[in-house]
Amino acid sequence: MTGGLYAQKDHTHVFNSLTGLPNTLDGYGIIDAYTKTEIDNLISSTSGFWVKAVGLEVPTGFTVSNSPIIYEGNIKLSFDSGYSLPSNSKQYN
Repeated sequence: MTGGLYAQKDHTHVFNSLTGLPNTLDGYGIIDAYTKTEIDNLISSTSGFWVKAVGLEVPTGFTVSNSPIIYEGNIKLSFDSGYSLPSNSKQYN
């Protein structure tokens, strides 16, 4: 086809020679995506909502140490003296 809207079958070019390429999400037809600025604003606005401390309470038979944790650390959970998980063997107090 000559003079039409189609490229000839032997038409070639390098990608960086293309002009009029979009440079925004909207230019590519993407209209419902968050931008970097919107994501940055969402992250910075939630900075006050992170957990800063956590504690643990347990029922009779357990012991907790290092609770609460403020910012970082490990809570240790163990059995009180005389307590253990059930097993097939006889339990003693």
